[in-house]
Amino acid sequence: MQMQTPKMYIPMGDAIIGFPADLKYLPGNTVVIQKGTTISITCRLNGLTEFPRWAAPNPQNVEVEDMRPQNGVYATELYISNISEEHNGQYECYRSFFQKKVFNIQVKVPTTNCSKFDEREFHIQYEKLQAANSIAVFSCKDENKKIVGSHMLICFSNGTWSDNPPRCQTMCPRLNESEGMYISYTDNSYEGSIALFHCLTPRVRTGVSHTTCWKGEWVDPMPTCTSMCPRLNESEGMYISYTDNLNEGSIAVFVCLPPTVITGVSHTTCRKGEWVDPVPTCTCELNFVIVK
Repeated sequence: MQMQTPKMYIPMGDAIIGFPADLKYLPGNTVVIQKGTTISITCRLNGLTEFPRWAAPNPQNVEVEDMRPQNGVYATELYISNISEEHNGQYECYRSFFQKKVFNIQVKVPTTNCSKFDEREFHIQYEKLQAANSIAVFSCKDENKKIVGSHMLICFSNGTWSDNPPRCQTMCPRLNESEGMYISYTDNSYEGSIALFHCLTPRVRTGVSHTTCWKGEWVDPMPTCTSMCPRLNESEGMYISYTDNLNEGSIAVFVCLPPTVITGVSHTTCRKGEWVDPVPTCTCELNFVIVK
């Protein structure tokens, strides 16, 4: 299984270790190898007429082959195919009664930077030039728009982001709830959201029951929640009319049918669910005739 790869030979005491010439060699007898590659490493022990042996931390995808002696030099080749992180560690070339020759393999995992996003809608802050495990933070350029989705994404080592980019969506201002009113929203205050108006008892709604957010504004004017007063009981001979049903501010007008006359106020006003004045009475007027 000989591989015709140019070698760099590094003396290690009474041995020479031959590494592929394109590898990165670090101080401390460490070589850096790209993940997924296949390599061959040669070990020669000077002055021996026997083949040296190899010891590897992980035997998977590892083969050892004795080379044909050349000029009386015996060498053994170590082959590692499809190298991975499992092959990280210490490797030894040795022979009985000789000091072991040790070096380390460090597998480099290739990483791919993530691509940039379209920045027409966003301000985007990138960390570490979109490298693996870096983040991108989004904010909307338009102050009237808000982020919908995750405002922070992570770049994976395979060059993909952790999620799709968020959206910048127009929001309508939050509506103020008047006394006795509760407002619910179908989608927060985003474009297309519907605000539903609820009036708490005994108040009743005057105006629309809902409105829609469109281009940053609510389509309809807000309704009001007004208190209703109870309907007044008409006593015998009395008729009551109302200027605005039983709503807040409505006036109840009292009319006594002949021959009765009114005793008390002629009208009263609805305020905060109650009538301001007591209901008058309709009584008969007595006419005395003096006979001489």
